[in-house]
Amino acid sequence: MEKTKNKTKTLVNVIKNNAVDSTGMMIESNPLFSAVEVGLVHYTDMASINARLFFTASAYLGIGFLYGKGRDASRKLFHVTDQTKEWKQHVHDIGYTAAFNVIAAVPIYAASQAVAGEDIDMTKVFVGSGLSTVIGALNGSPMGYFVDVVRDLTGVRECKRKSYPVFLKEQSSPVKKLVLGGLAAASIGLMATVYSITPDQNPGTIPQNGIKTEKTITLDAPVQNNSLDKLTNAYYYDFAH
Repeated sequence: MEKTKNKTKTLVNVIKNNAVDSTGMMIESNPLFSAVEVGLVHYTDMASINARLFFTASAYLGIGFLYGKGRDASRKLFHVTDQTKEWKQHVHDIGYTAAFNVIAAVPIYAASQAVAGEDIDMTKVFVGSGLSTVIGALNGSPMGYFVDVVRDLTGVRECKRKSYPVFLKEQSSPVKKLVLGGLAAASIGLMATVYSITPDQNPGTIPQNGIKTEKTITLDAPVQNNSLDKLTNAYYYDFAH
């Protein structure tokens, strides 16, 4: 009986840690990558939203946990702690995040186009994946920092980094969760802004009776809003549980 309770407790902790790490990753990275996808790779809004949904879903289904645990193991391997000089922690996070992104990006970017009803443009897939890896590497440091902060805000683990503001660290749990909710709302708002100020791209050509013809897919506002609502629900699910 005691073993069953311990296993249940361990499973609950794994699920909770995954949700927390995933929330930190997605809040920090989704606005940045949505801007890259529509601004540099020229994805349609719908393909970019799909990519964000896929990355968010995969994170909550376990990639966030793997990222967090892998990062912890890597920090241990390279003797990196919260007390290590900040620049060394940043260098570690840059390298680790770049390697992690290489594995995840290609299948997700290909699927995002297919689900949007578009031909899979492998040029865009590889360009998007390449930029994702490069920008992910540059973004590894702030993402790693943000994961540490979100762990503290949710009470999963105290953040002992010297650069973490003391006034925030000393706040009560309800206040910290309000702060986290505000960060999630800001992330969603930034993404909505990106999609509203960038022109939707022509998804390219699709086959019709064996002939390639141009077809422009217009993204209706309700569809876009519903997709962003899914991202919102994913973010806030962790706060309600």
